[in-house]
Amino acid sequence: MNRSALWLILALFIALCSCGKSASPLDKIAAMAGTPAGTRASFEQIIAKGIKAKSFSAGDAIAVAYKRLEAAAAGSTGASADQAASQAATTLAGGVLDAIASLKDSLSQNAEYELFWMNVGRLACRASEEAFANQRLAEAKTLALGGGNRWQNDAYWLRYPDHDGLVSAILAASGDRSGAISRLQSRPNLTGVAQEVYEKLTGR
Repeated sequence: MNRSALWLILALFIALCSCGKSASPLDKIAAMAGTPAGTRASFEQIIAKGIKAKSFSAGDAIAVAYKRLEAAAAGSTGASADQAASQAATTLAGGVLDAIASLKDSLSQNAEYELFWMNVGRLACRASEEAFANQRLAEAKTLALGGGNRWQNDAYWLRYPDHDGLVSAILAASGDRSGAISRLQSRPNLTGVAQEVYEKLTGR
């Protein structure tokens, strides 16, 4: 069998294996990112509707948004090579966070869901980090505390000093240096990024 015939058979096999596999509702929603229809407001509405209809869970939406952010891959390494992909990823993440915030009364607040709420916080952290690293300060500020207040507690900030420091860095860059210092001063102890940011802001 020659090479051309082998490649033809392989291509047909892949096509046959793909038959019958339809994109999930979240995959279809995520595919809107980067298109004119993929605005943060439209994502919020569509995702909130999907969660209420039980087409997918809030946790599933977080996972899809986080995966898109990781593909954009800026964060602490600096600006993304593909700015369009970075913007699309943070827009999708913002829509997920806004949807969760809008549904706060229908999502469980109980202690057994603590991991879920921590994941909301981590999405807010990763999305704001992406926007901040790419010099989209106004967007980063709206993302840093996204997803509602449920995850914003002392236990979370102590466990994730990277997010704590990031929020203060964004505040300082936005002109609220005193607010940035004050929120870190309220912690019983500072470690990691939070401590580094505090020392940089106070000159200590």
